[in-house]
Amino acid sequence: SFFACTECMKKPCCFACQIPTDGQKLPDGRVICPACARSAVSDSVRAQGVFNEVRDEMRFSLGIGTTHPILFSLASPGMLHQLSGARSNFIYEQGLFKYEADVERVSNHDYFGRKTGETLYKKGESFRIYVLDHLPKIQMQYVIAHELAHDWMTVHYPGIQDIAAKEGFAEYIAWRYNSFHKRTALNRRIEANADSVYGEGFRRIRRIAERDGFEGLKRYLEVKSKQNKK
Repeated sequence: SFFACTECMKKPCCFACQIPTDGQKLPDGRVICPACARSAVSDSVRAQGVFNEVRDEMRFSLGIGTTHPILFSLASPGMLHQLSGARSNFIYEQGLFKYEADVERVSNHDYFGRKTGETLYKKGESFRIYVLDHLPKIQMQYVIAHELAHDWMTVHYPGIQDIAAKEGFAEYIAWRYNSFHKRTALNRRIEANADSVYGEGFRRIRRIAERDGFEGLKRYLEVKSKQNKK
């Protein structure tokens, strides 16, 4: 929340905090205010360091972590929008997790030649995370935590198709990461989000975790994953 006079409201908004500003205009047309610009991450080497830091913190402090290589990159708004496959002309993405693999299905048979099931073999797996460039460091850390939650869920509960459960879980893990760092302002935005997928999904996942603990939440995710496994 902020207060601005009528004249100030005519100014362009900072893409990161949405507050009207006379700040710097980036090459792609976005505007960033001086406060956000002070910690903005635009260098790929610095961004990789932030990514590694968040991944380590989540693994050791929250118990959410994987060991496979993840290709991490900064991305422009247009690149993120294109990679997401969104059909809308409205560009809003700040991060994206992409998983790709070649899957081979091999049928299993018993002694009499009857089919008993299938075994899936995955080859050429790739895990990629893209994050919007020029985000302030704290906001970038939150986005990275969200995308790393998708990475963890893809490994442990690959059958989940409910988009609200997937995004709600990612927001819940990012909320826990923010709580670990006592970032209440970011968490208030997550808690107050009215979106039917991100906001309602977060509140559903948090209710389950508060009622049944994290082990109970994992049981819920396991059931959701098995519902859509083929």
